[in-house]
Amino acid sequence: MATIEKTVRPLSEKERRLLSSALAGRERRTKGLRRRSFFIGLTLFVVLWGMMIIATAADKTGLAWYYSCLMSLAIAVPISLWCYAELRPKLIADPQLFESALRRNEAHVTRIQSNAMVEFEEEEDEGACYAFQLDKRQIVFVSGQDFYPSAKFPNTDFSLVDIHSDDGKLVESFIEKNGSKLRPLRKIPARQKSGMKIPDNLETIEGDLDKIEQILSSDGS
Repeated sequence: MATIEKTVRPLSEKERRLLSSALAGRERRTKGLRRRSFFIGLTLFVVLWGMMIIATAADKTGLAWYYSCLMSLAIAVPISLWCYAELRPKLIADPQLFESALRRNEAHVTRIQSNAMVEFEEEEDEGACYAFQLDKRQIVFVSGQDFYPSAKFPNTDFSLVDIHSDDGKLVESFIEKNGSKLRPLRKIPARQKSGMKIPDNLETIEGDLDKIEQILSSDGS
């Protein structure tokens, strides 16, 4: 049986642990932001002040030490505050996304079962691309940077798991492999692929893999 099935289920314990671990790491980074910004400013101040002191000692005509100290502070403090202000919104937003995903407690799962697949060679770093044969003369496409071949992927039975926040933002994405490694029936070269109309990720079309080149040819022949 070769099928595609889309379901929504509660998060598994493994997924909740992964999200909780990611949340804890982001919270630690947020708490340490002030300390890091302070050390950035302190390091910059020491370097600038040291350079001014060295320059003054070398030519005997530079600023007095207290003036060079004030100038170094005037440069270092705004830069450290700017770093803090730039990073703080993102570091605060990241934990909130994971908290929202845990509250929502939903995993959107697309399960694909197939024993026949054609692979397309990558061109211009657009990611891997596969066409899986389904029942009833249907073909589903899986493509993108997340789908490069691995020890167990492509697979005869795999699920794409997407976890979103309350506002619909994608927080985490996984591939679950439940079958065996699937070898392509053939691999279509990038040069030939460039003349084809490749469907989007998870788009389904009618047809059989033995005629995939004709189905996708740009002139329809």
